[in-house]
Amino acid sequence: MSHFWTDFWSSVIDIAAAITVLGVPYLVVSNRRRLPRFSFDFTSSNREITSTGGNPEFGKFSFSGSVRNQSLDPNSIQRIFLVVWRNKKRKSYLRISHGATITQDGTTLSEPIRFDGREGRKLDIVFEIALAGTVDARLATAQSPVAPGSPYLLSTYQYEVAFEDISGNLFDNHGILLNRTGMDLRWTIGNTLEKLRGGNPLPFFWHFLRIYLSDAVFFVRRIVRRLGI
Repeated sequence: MSHFWTDFWSSVIDIAAAITVLGVPYLVVSNRRRLPRFSFDFTSSNREITSTGGNPEFGKFSFSGSVRNQSLDPNSIQRIFLVVWRNKKRKSYLRISHGATITQDGTTLSEPIRFDGREGRKLDIVFEIALAGTVDARLATAQSPVAPGSPYLLSTYQYEVAFEDISGNLFDNHGILLNRTGMDLRWTIGNTLEKLRGGNPLPFFWHFLRIYLSDAVFFVRRIVRRLGI
């Protein structure tokens, strides 16, 4: 009898281990499908620059496509941003602002815009911004050769959209979660340079430490997110 119960409990433990091994990946995948995430499938985009006397005055940036809530749970877009990234890593920006005119089938929508789970909306997103006296006067008009020595030019800087959901999560147009806190800290690090030049390095190093800590926390957050937690 003792041998029977030993085998019985051993089998129970083996079955529980097998269920755990098979169940954990399923749980991770299931939870990941419920994580908040927005992305944008482009149909078209356009920029129009209005100049006066050769000086750029206004810019109109238009984007059309399908905005998708990729989560199984409902969510809302709190703000849509017009952004130029500093590089492909998207850890910092050269400019960012919100205040778009958003329409769906000719009807103007107001933020926040609610989405059901797995819902997509075909939206037209238009930003109209002043260029004169702003960093956009340079970003919107800069051009570079398609290839070294080529007479054909392309815009040097690409304007893109990014989405902030109701919980403050920021996503690029591919649906990748971004570290907005780290971006803002990088944008304001120049505020510490005057004190650094004046012989007081503490504000600069403290600001740099905050950037490092923000990146570290965000790195852990992304790992946890990938596990569906």
